Amino acid sequence: MRWRDRVRAGVGLTLAGLRLPAQMRPLLRRVDPYVAWRAVNRLGSAAQADLAAALAGCAGNIARVSVVMPVYRPNREHFAAALVSLRGQLHSDWQLCLCDDGSDDPLLTRELAELAANDPRIVVTSLPANAGIAAATNAAAALATGDFLLFMDQDDRLALDCLAEFVLAFTSQSDLDLAYSDGDKLHLDGTHHAPVFKPGWSPALLLSYMYLGHAVAMRRELFEQLGGLRSEFNGSQDYDLVLRAAEAARAVRHIPRILYHWRVAPGSTALSASEKPASIIAGQRAVVEATVRRGIAANVVRPDWAERANLGLFELRFTTVPVSLSVIITVADGAAPDPRHLDALLEEVPATAQIILALPDGAPDMLPLWTSRQGRVLLLRAEKGQPLSERMAAASERADGTMLVFVSSDLSPTNGGWLAQLCGYASLPGIGLAGARIHGSDGKIRHVGLVCPTGGLTEAAFAGLSAERPGALYLARTSHECAAVPTECIALSRVVLKNAGGFADGLGQHAAIGIALSEAVRARGHGVIACASAELTGPANSALPPGKATQDPWYNRNFGTGAAQFLPALRCPPLRRPGIVRLAVVTHNLDREGAQSVLLDLVAGLVAGGHVEAFVISPRDGILGEAFRAAGVQVEILPSPPRRAGGRSLAAYRAALGRLFSSGAADAVLVNTLECHAAVAAAAEIGLGAIWWQHEGGPWHRYYRHLRPAVRARAFAAFSQAYRVVQVAEATRRDWLPIATRDNFEVIRHSIPPKKIAAAKARWSRREARRSLNLDEDEICILLLGSVSKRKGQEDIISALRKAPPHEAKRLRIVIAGAFVEPPYRERLEAMYSALPSVWKAKVTLVGEIDSDKYLAAADIFVCCSRQESAPRAIVEAMTFSLPIITTPVDGIPELVISGVNGLFYSPGDHECLLKLVLQLSASPQERLRLGRAGLMLLPGISDYDAMVNRFASLVREAAWTGDRPAPKTK
Repeated sequence: MRWRDRVRAGVGLTLAGLRLPAQMRPLLRRVDPYVAWRAVNRLGSAAQADLAAALAGCAGNIARVSVVMPVYRPNREHFAAALVSLRGQLHSDWQLCLCDDGSDDPLLTRELAELAANDPRIVVTSLPANAGIAAATNAAAALATGDFLLFMDQDDRLALDCLAEFVLAFTSQSDLDLAYSDGDKLHLDGTHHAPVFKPGWSPALLLSYMYLGHAVAMRRELFEQLGGLRSEFNGSQDYDLVLRAAEAARAVRHIPRILYHWRVAPGSTALSASEKPASIIAGQRAVVEATVRRGIAANVVRPDWAERANLGLFELRFTTVPVSLSVIITVADGAAPDPRHLDALLEEVPATAQIILALPDGAPDMLPLWTSRQGRVLLLRAEKGQPLSERMAAASERADGTMLVFVSSDLSPTNGGWLAQLCGYASLPGIGLAGARIHGSDGKIRHVGLVCPTGGLTEAAFAGLSAERPGALYLARTSHECAAVPTECIALSRVVLKNAGGFADGLGQHAAIGIALSEAVRARGHGVIACASAELTGPANSALPPGKATQDPWYNRNFGTGAAQFLPALRCPPLRRPGIVRLAVVTHNLDREGAQSVLLDLVAGLVAGGHVEAFVISPRDGILGEAFRAAGVQVEILPSPPRRAGGRSLAAYRAALGRLFSSGAADAVLVNTLECHAAVAAAAEIGLGAIWWQHEGGPWHRYYRHLRPAVRARAFAAFSQAYRVVQVAEATRRDWLPIATRDNFEVIRHSIPPKKIAAAKARWSRREARRSLNLDEDEICILLLGSVSKRKGQEDIISALRKAPPHEAKRLRIVIAGAFVEPPYRERLEAMYSALPSVWKAKVTLVGEIDSDKYLAAADIFVCCSRQESAPRAIVEAMTFSLPIITTPVDGIPELVISGVNGLFYSPGDHECLLKLVLQLSASPQERLRLGRAGLMLLPGISDYDAMVNRFASLVREAAWTGDRPAPKTK
């Protein structure tokens, strides 16, 4: 975000805040992301009811928890707070096992005895002398009768739902032996900070440090089988226990909820590892023993960067490379690698290894120049037009090593030992594929594996971060499991590659190839690792294109995307109760316009998929009203105040909306378009979570200029009141980010149901559609489709025709179709039309609201003249009909149309350029065919209806979870 945008937003929101009631002013102020996260993740009435229902559903078969707490001369205030947090648990069927570790404090002895006497759930024992935390924990655990143990320190606190979440986890999964949650730190003043949103189960990461932290729970039988904690590892006794448990546990589970609050106090490692330096030594010994038990041939070292930061983090250091090794060097199209560079890349490769140089078609023969390399070298030239993935597959078939390493020719080693590290991690038990950490020559990270934040598009992990930084949870410098690794530099065994089915066909990018390979490897039970200690450097500013992947269990669901990667995002868990959610939908009208048509498609999909029961609220009925009713959606009409209405009118409207939400028993609210900001506020006022779907583009500071100042302030405040604000284009999200004080923006591209597309294309053949519109066989039909308004800019085409040669009129027909939503603009457009030369006037038709399918089937070229757009539905419709597109490149349109690929651009108001493009394209059937076909091929990556419906279904359940309506009053 540019500093000018920040300043404008800061000043604008501050001034707007002066118009708000005092209690609403914080909504227009930026807050720390974790403060915002805690606010939206507060356990309201809906969340508590959902949790209670889940527990009730386990009646008669519920796992019992024993909380294990060693005690040694505790701070009385902190100890009391720990007990209060336990007694306040939403799940009350627990056991607390306390052991006094020889505190020699008569007052404490009496207090513990009173605790046990007053609460049968509490049992107490003591040791005659201080024996250390391991012995005291073991003694406390010996009192336990629960199915699983949850370990708690004497001065920490549990979140209200901590025990309930662990009980549900162990109850629902009979083979679950080890579970852990997220946590944060608790200042002495009671404030929360430093959230630790952990990755899913990552055995490789556990060899670097005790990332499980708090809270950790273990099945009691496993704890006893392992012999409990070992005193010789005091300081890292929990780390040693978990390393041993990882080798025996049948299943391990991560609960992505902040369930534990770790007290920051002097002497605690919550403050710094330097508070207990012996813990670092004990931790390293624990990892050494783990490698010996597992038969891993590696040294356990503490990296220089960890030592400098005084961190207890470790790294496996492999010293040898596999004897049977094939190194495949892939050369990109058009690249000409320097032989000296190749020698440097292969400096650590033993002379006995096989080297395969996979060249693209047309590359020069480099073998005679490559004289310094000793050993077996094979030159493999690609077939003409052969994509990279197929070249890699061909090279793997010629490889004779048991371990295969693929490396791009534009990379060079950053540090020594990269090859041993990469092959060593790829050979770990349970691991199938390892990818290197890649830097740019500018010192910035290009990727440390790939993450997939919402189960959709992947992102390069830590892209743009300084290579010296450890990143969130130290994941930029530690090796760990991940969703996928690009194939720029990877290692895997020949057997793993064969079992995974080899490389996918037809892929030309390392990211896409890596995603496909990683998912195939994981599907066969092998892990995928981002090996941070195998470092290579490549060209700077070489961004990885996004790809599609399945859900990523290692990227915590509480993290954001893009610039908010690895930062707390405004996300909460979805309702876990089965069944549909009652959804109130508010829109500004039911006319057949883009935003309303997309809304119909979405709501119909949510209803048909069994996700929601919905009712729509609109100020007036319209042509889409019947379509909603036909989809099983009730329609309620509630007149809204005029656009220039004052505060009192808006307050009455909000109250009326609130009554409709309540009478309809809504669990959540979906608000369509920015005009309906009052509906977001109405939902907030009665404690319902709202999703606000923003279709409009353009600068944020211009949109609400027509509103009165106090109303405008409330409209901006609604962006913080909404659980989620969903934009349809990345450009719109960027433009409106300055007012995202709660970082709750998200892009979900709208889409059209495949059945609707198929039906639309089947309704009219091109011949029948053109005959219906009286189009001659050789006429070129140019279609402008969408509501007729100043923003849509249809005047451009009429202005362009004024300059068109009269003889061109013979072969062109221009159709401007769409509802006239602005009477003044309609008058202006009709006046311009009337002023056209008669030869052109006869070839232009203004048809109003129409059957768009017929016109799309008949058209030859689609034109969009918009001045402001997010992602026009009409362009997507044109792409489904394989139409070439001429459009303005405003806002999110370049996310749909790629110049020269599926369309052509002109600047708004540049009538000469528009005319030139229209005449050129109308005269070239081959170019129209090429652009149209390309648009149809691009469509699956732009428009995914199932993904849209499923993502909104998740958001609806999350918004419902945030509900906090007061309980009904009793008489």
